[in-house]
Amino acid sequence: MNNIRTILERTVLTLITVFLALLVIMATWQVIARYLLNSPSQFTDEALRYTMIWSVYLGASYAFGLTDRHMSLGLIKEMFKGKKRLVLEAFNYIAVMLFIVLVLIKGGFNLVSMGVGQHSDSLDLPMNLVYSIIPIAGFLSLFFKTLNFRDVVREIRSEENGY
Repeated sequence: MNNIRTILERTVLTLITVFLALLVIMATWQVIARYLLNSPSQFTDEALRYTMIWSVYLGASYAFGLTDRHMSLGLIKEMFKGKKRLVLEAFNYIAVMLFIVLVLIKGGFNLVSMGVGQHSDSLDLPMNLVYSIIPIAGFLSLFFKTLNFRDVVREIRSEENGY
């Protein structure tokens, strides 16, 4: 599982890096086209928007995988040890999982299905492709959060056993 996790984290980080480079290039072109050429570029506005959306959702998934700090009670959970910490971690896990499943995955699939047949104005992209990042990020976050919870449970159990 850790190999899959590493591969997914590296893939997501690579995509975020590529998207960040694209954002810089497209924003630079938009400024040049608007102010130097007096001919604003229509496609870059839309491309910037969709690239930013994908970057944000992938970044949220990456935060789950790398740091487990996203949507977490870091300061509070460090105050507890043993079973109390395990209960708090389980509550956090369940609350985050409910959010991921209901909002990102279920809501994301609803949004993707509503986008079928719709296309963006300038780039003529299918909107369901644009919206597909929401359930993708949901599944990535679900995977990462589950692995992080497994690691925390192992850590708490090893502390209880004195290792």
